[in-house]
Amino acid sequence: MTKQQEEELVGKIFGKKHYLKHYYITIKVLGADCSLMLCEFINKYYYHRDSKQYPLVDSKWFYYTRESIEKKFGFSEFKQRGLLKRLNEEGYIDWMFIPDQMPPRKYYTINLENIVELISKEVSDYDE
Repeated sequence: MTKQQEEELVGKIFGKKHYLKHYYITIKVLGADCSLMLCEFINKYYYHRDSKQYPLVDSKWFYYTRESIEKKFGFSEFKQRGLLKRLNEEGYIDWMFIPDQMPPRKYYTINLENIVELISKEVSDYDE
C-alpha cells in the first residue's frame, strides 16, 4: 500500500469532520483514553492536511497545544504526557520541536503505516 493510499484509508475510516470516530480495536489495544487521544490526533492531522490557513509543516507535522487538548477532553498536562508517551512508544505518533522557534512548540505526526496495521488486526479478528 502506498503512503497516499494509507493516508486516504485512515482518513476515510477515522473521519475528517467535527465528530470523532472511536474504534473498538483501538480501545482494546490501547485503552479508552489512549484510543481517544489517538483518534483525536488522526482527526487533527486531517484537519491540518486539508487546511489552507493552517497547513501541515513539511507535509506531515501539525501543532496541537496542551491547553487545547485539556479544554476539549479535560485531560491534565500529566495525563496528556502519559498518553502521548505511550502512543509514541507504540509507534502511532511522533513529535519534534522545530529548531529556533520561540517559544518552542511541540509538533506531531501520525504514523499511518502502524495505524493501518492496527486496523487490520480488527479485520483479521472477524475473519477467524
